Amino acid sequence: MTRNFVIFTLSLILPHPAFGQKSVSVKTISELERSVVPIVCGYVGESKAFQISQVVGAGFFVDTNGRFLTDAHVIASFPGMKTDHPCFGAIYIPDEGWSWKTFRPRFNFQWFIIRNCQTDAIIDLAICQLVENPFTSKRVLRKNITIASFDTHTWPEGTPIAFTGFPLQSKAPISSKGFIGGFEIINENAGGFDYFVDKAAWPGASGSPLYLGNGKVVGIMRVAGENQASGVSLARSSATIVDFLSKHPYTANQKK
Repeated sequence: MTRNFVIFTLSLILPHPAFGQKSVSVKTISELERSVVPIVCGYVGESKAFQISQVVGAGFFVDTNGRFLTDAHVIASFPGMKTDHPCFGAIYIPDEGWSWKTFRPRFNFQWFIIRNCQTDAIIDLAICQLVENPFTSKRVLRKNITIASFDTHTWPEGTPIAFTGFPLQSKAPISSKGFIGGFEIINENAGGFDYFVDKAAWPGASGSPLYLGNGKVVGIMRVAGENQASGVSLARSSATIVDFLSKHPYTANQKK
């Protein structure tokens, strides 16, 4: 009986993982940016240089096979996209990384064509593969890219977070800090849910990773709230993401 009492007492005093979570630091944002890429519609111009017609959204690498995660609605926007020039889906990685210390109005980058994507429109997730793997490409410095890691805990309201993406047609990543404001169940049987985030996601922020002070990704930004002026956004949880990825493992010989 004494043993049971001790175990019960310990269960009461053990802290929730959210306790002690610190605000996201500049260093963490800088490290997380190495996993984030802009998803663009681009074309090869007359000078043989890659030109960006439109920044469509954001994605982030989830494995060293070069696959990146984004929202399904980002990929679905490519067919029939109205641009000044016919374009195709691609991502790019700066030769000097995303560090603000080296950022300048013009910078050199390596671009990669999106080969194919596996999507689930119901949960609004997509996993995409590139024609060439940036992690093995000699055109990319390995220190400039990394993969994101996930945390699938259910984080309570008040947990400090940040998200990083390419909204407002930005060619370089933009980050915003805030807090989790709660969550909404989207699939009771499967345990899927969305986080409410107390920041309005700017247009084009779809696909941005939502992450903690330790750099762990807890969700992916999807849409602003019903009233964007309300300053609330929605992010699909990492629990749903990890389940989605388990159903779409890497296959070396995926067809186009």
